[in-house]
Amino acid sequence: MSLADYLLFFIYPGAALSLIRSFAEHRADAHPAHRVAVVEDAPLLGLLFLNNNLHAAHHDRPGVAWYRLPAFYRRNRERLLRANGGLVYAGYADVFRRYLFQPHDRPHSLKADRTSAS
Repeated sequence: MSLADYLLFFIYPGAALSLIRSFAEHRADAHPAHRVAVVEDAPLLGLLFLNNNLHAAHHDRPGVAWYRLPAFYRRNRERLLRANGGLVYAGYADVFRRYLFQPHDRPHSLKADRTSAS
């Protein structure tokens, strides 16, 4: 296998998937607990990401094994979504639909919020 094929077929797709996960699971917010999201309906990508699509649950209990996160999330869904400010997506298609052509965050507005709160 050539280096170009390796980069094109393994490195690029792997990096792209990692960035999709990171993009969907995090946002800029002045309140730290509101920075982590949940992507609920993600059977294939959720398994690929070891259920880190349930990111608020992972941040709440980082010691919970990846295969136990879905049950933990189901038991604590209401509390977790209340704590993260309701940042939940129906699936990764929902993330793409919302943010393919518009910004996910507006970090400059957070700076204004912080300075006005001081």
